[in-house]
Amino acid sequence: MVLEFGDDRVPATEKEMATLRKVVPNAPPEWFDFYSKRNGAYPEGYFVNKRELGVDFFPDVEGILDLKRSYSDHDRVPRWSFLFASDPGGNLWLLSVRESDYGSVWYWDHDWEAEDGDPPTEENIERFAGSFNEFLDDLEYEPFNSES
Repeated sequence: MVLEFGDDRVPATEKEMATLRKVVPNAPPEWFDFYSKRNGAYPEGYFVNKRELGVDFFPDVEGILDLKRSYSDHDRVPRWSFLFASDPGGNLWLLSVRESDYGSVWYWDHDWEAEDGDPPTEENIERFAGSFNEFLDDLEYEPFNSES
């Protein structure tokens, strides 16, 4: 299925792509491909998968850097992962860069994250998809309800 994002995001520039490759050098090729076609996605609604977990936005390159500074650099998420999207409730979507499950997608629930000062655990994350493309294939666009 081809996703329709409903926005007019342009592809990341060569400079932005170089920044992504520097910050996340071991990210899966399909993730880089996504950004080479669009620099994030901020739809008029949100995507929801078959398990009713949403994606509020895919940040642009600057947003990826901000997420890294806020979460990865402060040990809030496992070091074998990086953040690539958020849901409407502030939970995060992670991509694995570890060898055992490289490229798999995980859902990080902020309500169950480790206490401040404790190292991140895997108690608040759940494997969701085997790859970024599998994750995208599971998404559907659901516009905001204008009647509520």
